[in-house]
Amino acid sequence: MNGEPIKLLLIEDQRADARLVQNALSLSQAMQFEMEWVERLAKALEAIRAKKFDLILMDLGLPDSQGTETFQRVHEAAPQTPIVVLTDLDDEEIALRTMQMGAQDYVLKYHMASQILGRVVRYAIERHRVLQTAARDRDLLRTLIDALPDYVYVKDAASRFVINNRAHLRVLGLATQEEAVGKWDFDFFPKELAEQYFADEQAVIQSGQPLLDREETTMDRERNVQWLRTTKVPLRDSAGEVIGLVGISRDVSTHRRAEEALEHERYLLHALMDNMPDSIYFKDTESRFVRINNACAKKFGLRDTALAIGKTDADFFSEMHARQALADEVRVMHTGQPLVGIEEMETYPDGSVTWCSSTKMPLRDATGKIVGTFGISRDITQRKRAEQALAERTEQLRERNQQMQEDLNMARELQLAMLPQRFPVVPRNVSQADSALRFFSFYLPSGAVSGDFFDVIPLSDTSVGVFVCDVMGHDVRAALITAMMRALVEELGPVAGDPGQLLTQMNRDLCGLFRQTTSTMFATACYLVADVARGRLLYASAGHPSPLHLHRSAGVVEPVVADDERGPALGLLLEHVAYRTCQRPMSPGDLIMLFTDGLFEIENSRRETYGQQRLVAAALQHIGLPPSELFDTLIDEVREFAANRQFTDDVCLLGMEVSRLAHT
Repeated sequence: MNGEPIKLLLIEDQRADARLVQNALSLSQAMQFEMEWVERLAKALEAIRAKKFDLILMDLGLPDSQGTETFQRVHEAAPQTPIVVLTDLDDEEIALRTMQMGAQDYVLKYHMASQILGRVVRYAIERHRVLQTAARDRDLLRTLIDALPDYVYVKDAASRFVINNRAHLRVLGLATQEEAVGKWDFDFFPKELAEQYFADEQAVIQSGQPLLDREETTMDRERNVQWLRTTKVPLRDSAGEVIGLVGISRDVSTHRRAEEALEHERYLLHALMDNMPDSIYFKDTESRFVRINNACAKKFGLRDTALAIGKTDADFFSEMHARQALADEVRVMHTGQPLVGIEEMETYPDGSVTWCSSTKMPLRDATGKIVGTFGISRDITQRKRAEQALAERTEQLRERNQQMQEDLNMARELQLAMLPQRFPVVPRNVSQADSALRFFSFYLPSGAVSGDFFDVIPLSDTSVGVFVCDVMGHDVRAALITAMMRALVEELGPVAGDPGQLLTQMNRDLCGLFRQTTSTMFATACYLVADVARGRLLYASAGHPSPLHLHRSAGVVEPVVADDERGPALGLLLEHVAYRTCQRPMSPGDLIMLFTDGLFEIENSRRETYGQQRLVAAALQHIGLPPSELFDTLIDEVREFAANRQFTDDVCLLGMEVSRLAHT
């Protein structure tokens, strides 16, 4: 203790016994003691928390604690301090149990008057120091082997596991050391592998000779084959007898697979060279062939690729082409830069001509030094011959496409011209500002022409018909169908006052038309009649998204068409379908909003659809805005939601505001 007195805590409730301890310790000439005496466990725990002691002497029978529980609580409070138990002859069995729990020693009280107590204390302190050092060394060694990525293990003479590091436990699929102790390789690996491991280990144990750097296979927990480089050496006791073995295995699967991959790459390279239809060649710094593939030999008229070695392009091509090829290769070797995809006209001594697309690269050795060139050439003679014909055909197609584009532009202008340029007023001959019904629209084709269409039809001094449709697709066919539907709306004027009857007749006409075509076509549509004299809205739907009824005075938004009021789409060859005419009241200040599905069937970057629920919520949030501002706000919000801030389908949005009824 470097000459300093030993700090000792005595826990003893008998004053006479405490005096005996003090007298016995004073007899020790080898050590000096500084003793603190307490009579109760509670006081002892306070002293332990307040001060560090070199040793604790304690009686197990205290006024506030008895038996092994007394020792356990003191040991938990001072786990790094050696403890010697004082006991009577009758309690010697309990004292022995405390040694199993961690006590360094025990002393019978009738020996306390002799020099035995001092010797016991001194030995207890030294033994504790030796055990702490051994434990620290053991922990350091354990930390070292657990930190190794290699698999380290110790086995007994029967090849049963005694010690495993963490890396090996992971391979065995175990979490703790205790799970592995006493088990064999047969508990973890297929029988064939376990038998091989056992035979190798028993040979090491029986012969005393190590097994060094052996490559062997194993299996991980998913039964995938892994490669190990393993060393197993005999473990000997102090007498030199072999009592087991120590093994260390390194996972070399990555290295092994890299070797296999390299061999596979060599095989693939040979397969490529032998079977590639393009010409592949390697040349030295003098542009002499050092290797060519079969396709190149065939091109040169050689029966064997080896016949090209040492020759140059001058031996196969005309002087002009050979000179150009040599210049290209000299430039590649000088600059270190490849020539990629250059098109060459190859001329031969007999005057024949071929074309090829060539890539020429610098050939480097392992140090990066350029030692030649290599390249690949693809015959494009047929392609070059076809290019001129293709160019002529392309020009013809360009002219035709230009004409088609002009036709599409005209079709777009005609389609836009078919939309209402001015909306009707109710009653007739009043200004737009005085009209009982006011209309607002937004129309955006996604292509040159659109499959969406709307119209507003004056029916009487107090009523109008509002029609919106969406034809499948947004190409020229869809645009033609919208033109036909516009004509049908005009033709069906006599039944325009009854939405259900108009859609029924329109469906019959379209079914008869579509039956004569070879492709499937259909259209969704919604038609409503607004009557300001009766304050009502008549409507019918053919598979179309329901218009929204904005009761602005009440702050309510609801769909016009209920699910059970919607009929099938038009033109599905269901001629006998009769569409229902439904009605609902309308009031001054109401806004009816009709639209096609392109307004809400749009996705954001997370592939979420905007949907009709968001549209209803947005309309409700901004219900107080004037219709034109409301439409602008809704369009901006949908664009903000969209992944690319763009609509992907045709969009048609039509609003009808009820400014007053005829009797108001």
